[in-house]
Amino acid sequence: MLFGLSQVRGGDNAMAGKNSWIWVSTGLLCGLILVSYFAVYYYGEYTRYETLYRNTLRDLEALTIRVNILIDYGNGTRTWYNNTRVPLGFTLLNATSRIAKVNYSSYTFGGQSYAFVNKINGVGGDTGKFWLWYYWDQSSSKWEYSLVASDSYILQDRSIVSWVYTAF
Repeated sequence: MLFGLSQVRGGDNAMAGKNSWIWVSTGLLCGLILVSYFAVYYYGEYTRYETLYRNTLRDLEALTIRVNILIDYGNGTRTWYNNTRVPLGFTLLNATSRIAKVNYSSYTFGGQSYAFVNKINGVGGDTGKFWLWYYWDQSSSKWEYSLVASDSYILQDRSIVSWVYTAF
């Protein structure tokens, strides 16, 4: 009888062990289902935001242009600002003000107002030296001096321009 009692108790332990494995397996299965749901949900959100991002970039590219601006400080220091994105219709003065600290004065001549750049990034104001700007002429492959003020020159996509601090 003692032997039979021992068998019954061992059977209870085996049954209890099976029940705990069933509960653990059920819990792991529920956890796996929950994790899978979140993975699918967040992947869907990721693809949605990626599409929104790409559409925004496409819209941004339609409303902006890229320009390359060189600032030559006249002391051997030259800084390029390549692929600077600016809105359509921006002037050279507007674009330069985006990439550098520009100090300029406005003058009226013949009923028209013109900007004269005094300093760029704190450089300027020396007697006999001025900030002049040039554009890169693709056809002649050389820098050309411009005859218009920087606040009147409307940049085009892929324009290459240069500010040079020099004696005039």
